[in-house]
Amino acid sequence: MTLRPLMAAMAVLSTSVIVLPACSPQDSGSTAAPPATTKAAPSFTAPAGSYRLDPTHASLHFTVKHLGLAPYMMRFTDFDAELVVAEPIEESSIELDIDPTSIRTDYPGDYKATHKKSPFDSWDQDLAMSSKFLDAGTYPELEFDSTAAKVTGPNELTIDGELTMRGQTHPVSLKVKLTGMVEEHPFAGVPALGFDAHGEFKRSQFGMTHLTSPEIVSDKVHVHFLGEFHQTAAAD
Repeated sequence: MTLRPLMAAMAVLSTSVIVLPACSPQDSGSTAAPPATTKAAPSFTAPAGSYRLDPTHASLHFTVKHLGLAPYMMRFTDFDAELVVAEPIEESSIELDIDPTSIRTDYPGDYKATHKKSPFDSWDQDLAMSSKFLDAGTYPELEFDSTAAKVTGPNELTIDGELTMRGQTHPVSLKVKLTGMVEEHPFAGVPALGFDAHGEFKRSQFGMTHLTSPEIVSDKVHVHFLGEFHQTAAAD
């Protein structure tokens, strides 16, 4: 399954500038013109083309609330993304693929000692393979495919898309912040950009209702993605 990095559309920064008209000494009875506000053309853009995630500078987390007390974070160590930056930016797209067996929680305890009835050797394996959770044996991939992008502010946009997990597909929106862009990466020698994306979904929509009643683990899952992308091909 291919991934198209989640955030192509956020590469634009729109700003407003204040333009002050030149002033000459006022004649008697003359009225100075008020300052005019004009909207400048976008001053921050990423070169159009195809981009691929730099896996050495990226992170992806799912976070839930445990017992209503504190956020509990799970990270994925194996994921990929492909991004297409278009002109106009609203026509950009991103695809993200995740290996559910790469989920990591850094569980510090003796899982087998405290979960004697579990058929799994670790908490990470339980989350990845159990039919109560990601069920990776049946559904070996998670995927996000963008469907629309909208610039919402300077360096910011909303990316709408579809998340496929456990064989079900549901809409998810991401709030994206462009965190940087260079015309030439100092090591890769190509255009590069980075962004920070947040979103939420309910795990019950995907059939994961275990521990939601009573709510030991929250139904709402927060998604946080950060990553750098390097251009692989310029637009024609």
